[in-house]
Amino acid sequence: MVLFVGWVKENRMVFGAVTGGILLMLVGGGLWIVDREPVEVEIIAGDKDSEPKDQQEIWVDVGGAVVRPGVYQLSAGARVKDALTEAGGLSEEADRSKLARYVNLAARLEDGTKLYFASKDEEIVSLESGIVNINTAGVSELDKLWGVGPGRAGEIVAGRPYGSVEELMTRKIIPSNVYGRIKDQIGVN
Repeated sequence: MVLFVGWVKENRMVFGAVTGGILLMLVGGGLWIVDREPVEVEIIAGDKDSEPKDQQEIWVDVGGAVVRPGVYQLSAGARVKDALTEAGGLSEEADRSKLARYVNLAARLEDGTKLYFASKDEEIVSLESGIVNINTAGVSELDKLWGVGPGRAGEIVAGRPYGSVEELMTRKIIPSNVYGRIKDQIGVN
């Protein structure tokens, strides 16, 4: 067993142990057990001084072409632009034209959201053949899905980014009967 202690921003300690390929981590009072090789993760807390005491916190994973990729703690109601700011903004490798086309910086974030910002040399492709990526597909491609139509397709585009396909239903962008019919035909990157 190897025991390690790491210092994390805002005086939070991360204690962990690795034994037999299992990583045990105690972070902020919670125990995480990861049954695979340990991955280096930096946990970065948001600005707590500006956060109202009665508001809950959310965690957002920001990756790709940003200055400081990582997992960030933000206040509930945070927007995509807030997570991007916490990550230090776009890096030099970022594809700003893709950001302008595919990312709604004003979209509210939910706990557990994954944001990925593409670099200039990355191609945005569907998850697998026949799957429509709701974070990158155009209105005409989304319009071809059963029950979507041009109006709902526009709402899907305006609500980007999505961390999961279920957000189409939980955010009331499409009704449950439409979601039930198309859930196997859509995905997110």
